Amino acid sequence: MYYCSGDFSTEHITLADNPSLKNLYDDLVIQTRSLIKKIHDKKIKQGDIDKATTGLTHQILMDGVVKGLKIDLSKVDYSSNDGKKLKALQTHVFRFSACKNYLEVSALSSALMDPKGNPRTFEEFKTVAGKIDATFNGPWLRTEYAQAQVTATRIADYKRMDDLRDIYPTWQYKTRSDGHVREAHAALHNMKLAASDPAWALIYPPNGWNCRCFVQPLSDDPPHMGKGQQAITELQKTIVNKKTGLSEWDNMVKQGFNQNPAMTNSLYPKNHPYWRAKDSASVLKSVQEFQHRLDQAEERSALYKKLKKNNDYLDVDFNPANGGLKATHVEHLFDKRTGANEKHAQELLFQEGHLVILESEKQKIRYKKIPEGLLDDQVMEISSICGSGKNTVKKALQHAAGKGADTCVLYFTPQSNFTKERLIEGCKSFDNITPYRFKRIIYIVKDNLNEIK
Repeated sequence: MYYCSGDFSTEHITLADNPSLKNLYDDLVIQTRSLIKKIHDKKIKQGDIDKATTGLTHQILMDGVVKGLKIDLSKVDYSSNDGKKLKALQTHVFRFSACKNYLEVSALSSALMDPKGNPRTFEEFKTVAGKIDATFNGPWLRTEYAQAQVTATRIADYKRMDDLRDIYPTWQYKTRSDGHVREAHAALHNMKLAASDPAWALIYPPNGWNCRCFVQPLSDDPPHMGKGQQAITELQKTIVNKKTGLSEWDNMVKQGFNQNPAMTNSLYPKNHPYWRAKDSASVLKSVQEFQHRLDQAEERSALYKKLKKNNDYLDVDFNPANGGLKATHVEHLFDKRTGANEKHAQELLFQEGHLVILESEKQKIRYKKIPEGLLDDQVMEISSICGSGKNTVKKALQHAAGKGADTCVLYFTPQSNFTKERLIEGCKSFDNITPYRFKRIIYIVKDNLNEIK
C-alpha cells in the first residue's frame, strides 16, 4: 500500500523510548486479540468497526501528531483559530483510524472461510487473522505513525514561516542530502521560490510516504511569481516506472500528495485507500460520536483543572485526545471484595473517552443509599456479578435501581461464567417486576465494554 522507495524515514514507533506509547500499543495488541475472537463468534461482522481498537489506533497516531506539533493538548484553547484547526485535525486522524479499522474488520471477516468456501476452525482462523493484523498494525501502522509525526512537523513549520513571511519572503526547498533521497526530490534541493508562490499549495512537503524534505525560510528577495512551475516540471521529468512512463508528479497526484497539508489541515493523502470506507454507516456514526466527545473535551479540560486542585479528589486524570476524565473522591468506599472491579470499570470507561467520577459515599442522611458516582452526565452505579446463578443479573439491576442510578454498569467477573442469554433473561426478569428503567445499561466482560441498546 505504501510507496517507500526513495526517502526513507528512520522515525518509527520507538516503544522503548516512550512508555505511554508502549502501553497504548500493548493495549492495542490485547484488544485486537479480543476483536479476532468477536469476529469469529459473529459478535462483530463485516461493515462494523470496533470501538476499542479504533480508539487506540487514534491515540497512537495522535501521539505522533502531538510530537510533531510540539504541543500539550491539555493546554489547548479550542475556541482560538489554532484550537479549531487542531480539533479538525484530530477528527481527520480519527476518521482515518475508523476507516482503517473498517477495512481490517472486513479483511478479518473474509478470512472466516478458506479459499474453497469452507468455514475455518477458530485455530485456523486465528493463524490467518494474526497475519492480517500483523500487516495492519505492524509496518502499516509504523508508516502511518511516522507520517503523522513528520506531516504535523511540516504543518507547524508552515505556520511559523507564514507568520514571518514579511521578514522571510523566500522559501527554499531542502532534502536531507544523503543516500536515501528520491531522484525527483533531489532535483528540487535548494530551489528558491517566493513564499507566496502558488506552487507551495502542490509541492510543500511531505511529497510522498516517508518523505523527509523540508522548507527553509530566507530573507533573500523573492524570485518572480510562478517560478514554482519549474519545480513541477522537474517532478514530471523524473520517471519512476519505465514500463508505464509514470513520473514522480504522476505518482504524487495518483496518491494524493499534490496538496499542502497545512492548507488542507490533513495528515494523510486524499487518495489513500482507507478513505474508500469514509462514507460507510459505521464510520460516519463513529466519527459523529467522536466529534461529540471532542466538543465535550473543552468543558472537561476546565473540570479537570478544577478537580486537580481539589484535595478531596484523587487519581485525577484527563485524556485530551478523546475527552476521557476520571477522578475518585477520598470518601468513596471501595468494597473489599469488589473494589478492584470498580477501579477496573472506571479505567476502561476513562480509556474510551467517558467522564467517570467515583463520588463520596459518606452518608449524610441515615439509611439513604448513595450511588457510585457519575458517568458522563448521569448518576451511575457499578454492580459486580460474581456468581453464575440465574437471578444474579436481576439482583444487580435491583441494587443499582435502589440507589436511583440512571446508568447501571454490570461488571461480570470470570467466576460469573458470562453468557449473553443470561444477561438478556436477567434484564427481562428485572423489567417484569418493576417499572424502573435505566437510561443506559453497560456491561463489562474481561476488558470489553458493551451497551444494551
